[in-house]
Amino acid sequence: MIATLVLTVVAVVVLLIQTPIIGALAAAAPGGDLTSLTSGRFAMILHSAGGMAVLVLATALSVDKSRGQTGSRI
Repeated sequence: MIATLVLTVVAVVVLLIQTPIIGALAAAAPGGDLTSLTSGRFAMILHSAGGMAVLVLATALSVDKSRGQTGSRI
């Protein structure tokens, strides 16, 4: 439970840190001039892959229940 919360908080903090780069890419996209933002494009690819990994890990932690954690008492 706590690990999922920590993963989620870290992912939200990283997303908030990346907001200016996302805004710069969004502002440059209509004009088609993204050549000067090569590092920003790479950062978006890297962080989106990391975000996907965090989501998969959080889902796995939420689905997997250790013995005695399921709440069933037989």
